[in-house]
Amino acid sequence: MLTCVGIGTFTGSVFLIVLLFVAGDITDVVSSKAGPLLQILLHATQNTAGAICLLMLPLVCLVFATLSVMTTSSRMIFAFARDGGLPASRFFAHVHQRLGLPLNALALTTLVVIIFGLIFLGSSRIPN
Repeated sequence: MLTCVGIGTFTGSVFLIVLLFVAGDITDVVSSKAGPLLQILLHATQNTAGAICLLMLPLVCLVFATLSVMTTSSRMIFAFARDGGLPASRFFAHVHQRLGLPLNALALTTLVVIIFGLIFLGSSRIPN
């Protein structure tokens, strides 16, 4: 596990250093309607299709990271509820028979994520 953190820190640092070298004009990057990462990739490749293909790599990593975080969070809620540590513990400790996963705990995790997402989208006054 410690090796994974070290490798992630190293590769992330290399990625950020490369992005900083090819960023171009920082005001163009910050004010871009396409988003800063896509603007940096457009500036570096001078090709829209290439920039979009390169943008897919971190997006795929983001999707897989989101899946693993949702899985971990729902399993932690399930284990905490199974041990009687939550209100409505019997409800959240239930494992779906056919799917074999704690569906109620996953629904709670999804609901919390949606609520935080709505706060982020709904108010520009709340610092993110």
